Amino acid sequence: MALPLDGLVIQTVIAKWMGTLSEWAPHLDAMSGRGYNMIHYTPLQQRGESNSPYSIFDQTRFSDDLFDEATLAKGEEAKSAAVAAMLERIRKEWGCLLYTSPSPRDS
Repeated sequence: MALPLDGLVIQTVIAKWMGTLSEWAPHLDAMSGRGYNMIHYTPLQQRGESNSPYSIFDQTRFSDDLFDEATLAKGEEAKSAAVAAMLERIRKEWGCLLYTSPSPRDS
């Protein structure tokens, strides 16, 4: 998607408040419906004791609360694949550009 810089309409979201990845669709419908075309996610990594989205405990792992039990049971690779699939779905279905901190796989 090519947009001029002044064409960006950015919504920042705190992923921990959106529930598991399977619960994100209604939030994305609302953002898209309001005209947002770029979503900035707070870090998706495992959080520290304060549970602040910016208090990263382990930058190499996604936070467990983003996933359902079936995905968690499959391990870290399944979690990374689920995030990648959701981000691609957001790009294709909702037409949104994405911005978040690097994937644990990219660290």
